[in-house]
Amino acid sequence: MGVVHPKRKVSTMTKLGIDLNPRKGWLICEDELSAITRGCVGALSKLGILAEVVEVIRVSWVEFPGETEEAPGPNFAIHFADMGVGSKVSHGTDFRFIGSGSVKPTANEIQEHLEKSLRRHIKEYLEMCTKATKQVQERLETLQQG
Repeated sequence: MGVVHPKRKVSTMTKLGIDLNPRKGWLICEDELSAITRGCVGALSKLGILAEVVEVIRVSWVEFPGETEEAPGPNFAIHFADMGVGSKVSHGTDFRFIGSGSVKPTANEIQEHLEKSLRRHIKEYLEMCTKATKQVQERLETLQQG
């Protein structure tokens, strides 16, 4: 899902990768797949132009002994695009922090959690990129004066 700016010739595309077999010989059901997909797409839609920073959302499955005996739950790894400062940044969260902490979060729970956490992390990342860019500009100015 890319947000196309009117003056841009190329749009960015966010990739969504979901492991379909959380346990050997066991596939996730359509309801889980749908909830994850709708939650991720909904969060990106709500983020608007900030979603352009999101390069990949990778969903794998995690189990926590003593906590998730019935089934593994989704783990989200979100990778941000390199904004020209030479640093790749990622954010991760799992089902325990989404909604009620169920191993099967709803689309709305996923959307709300990802939107809120990604909005914060993307803004922090963009601030870091801005600082790095300013440092490079200052260094260039110093070198040009010398």
